[in-house]
Amino acid sequence: MASDITVQKKAEEEFQRYSDELKRKEKETLELIDSFTEGSWIVDPVAGTIMCSEKWAKCIGLNLVPEEERLAYTHTLIHPDDTTGGNSIPYYIEIGAARFDLEYRIKTVDSGYIWAKHRGKIVYNEKGQAVKVYGVTFDITEHKHMEDALRESEAKYRTIFETSQEGIWVINGNDQTILVNERLQQMLGYSFDELMGRSPQAFMAPEFQAAANERLADHMEGNKQVIDYRFIKKDGSSLWCILSSTPLFDKNGKFDGSIAMFSDITDRKKTEIEKDHYMKIAEERADWLQAIMDLIPAGIWVSDHTGKVVMVNQETVNMYRGSSPLFGSLEEYTSHKLFLPGTDEPVVFKPFQPKEALIGVVLDFERFDGTRGTQVASTEALRDKEGNIINYVVVAMDITPLREAEKALKKSENNALELVDKLNQAKEELTNALHLAEQKSAEWNAIVDAVPDGLTVYGKSGEILYMNDAVKNIIDNYDASISDGVE
Repeated sequence: MASDITVQKKAEEEFQRYSDELKRKEKETLELIDSFTEGSWIVDPVAGTIMCSEKWAKCIGLNLVPEEERLAYTHTLIHPDDTTGGNSIPYYIEIGAARFDLEYRIKTVDSGYIWAKHRGKIVYNEKGQAVKVYGVTFDITEHKHMEDALRESEAKYRTIFETSQEGIWVINGNDQTILVNERLQQMLGYSFDELMGRSPQAFMAPEFQAAANERLADHMEGNKQVIDYRFIKKDGSSLWCILSSTPLFDKNGKFDGSIAMFSDITDRKKTEIEKDHYMKIAEERADWLQAIMDLIPAGIWVSDHTGKVVMVNQETVNMYRGSSPLFGSLEEYTSHKLFLPGTDEPVVFKPFQPKEALIGVVLDFERFDGTRGTQVASTEALRDKEGNIINYVVVAMDITPLREAEKALKKSENNALELVDKLNQAKEELTNALHLAEQKSAEWNAIVDAVPDGLTVYGKSGEILYMNDAVKNIIDNYDASISDGVE
């Protein structure tokens, strides 16, 4: 018995042609897809076969495997750590998914394992059986490395952010808080939620808020800022901080916020405030000291441990006839302006030995107008508890007038001595002359008395200067005659 199978044969031949044409079209499609992907492929779950583009087949070595073994071979290429859970096509088929998007490592011929992204579509028949799986593969190894590096970087900066000893405050483009670290919360005493959405200026001391708002406009122009601010903590106490802020901008160059580092300088500020307080007291006391020094009728100047003059009184200004070269002098003035008395030999400044002072030293000094004078000076080094010199104090008395008076007195004394010598010489000469005169007078008297006649000597005014014995004998009552002026 025979039957006509012509129609059936024709149908089978037509189906085969259709199937071959479909495979050709599929292969052309795969090659076309290869032009913009790493690989493309089609899996027939029913037949247990896989067809892939030539480029992808060579990449994974599939072209070297018999066709009937290729599908099973592809399963061995997946990295063992990436085959668990729902990261597989069979899982998507099992749950009836129409599309899949997978990432896993697959072994290649030239590069070993690479990270690949697999995307595609699953086709089911009317019975819900998967009959085709169309897929494309992209090499995302570099992208994965970038993601890993980014995650590492994020983890690193997250660690820095959370463990930093500085407070970190991030705001958005509307000056609203979007992120703070734990340290900043501890510094201010506010919780994360209490800080979120608020402007940092809201926590500043009132005297800083206006200036901070003005600086924000400058900050939005791209200028970094490093400024001291005082904040008010939740408990009402002060928190002094150095705020170092950097502006952030989006891809269009628009201000997108700022990140700021806060360093707690409260202790330093307290020290500065105390220092300012004590400096003010010191300045007031320095004014008092200056006033007292100006009342002292002796020159006084104070220098630091290097010899730099820091204070003088009015008498010093008078002594040196000027003050400008004294203040702020980088060298000890006395090292080149003092001389041994009456010489040009300079007195060189030397540091004092412990517990040693100079008392009552007479020195010549040069004034600022070039003239010289003489002073008697005493100096002492002031030391701290460890014996280190902190200041030198010099007290000097200008004895120039006294020295000049001494010189004048010495000169007068010398002149008096010379006069005494001359008087003594004149006295001696006079005594000698008197002796000679007495001798001559005696000789004269003897001669005159020998004259037998009376002899009388008269002065210019007619007064009797001398009469010899003959006259005296002639004239009676001699004494009466002399007193009465008898001629």
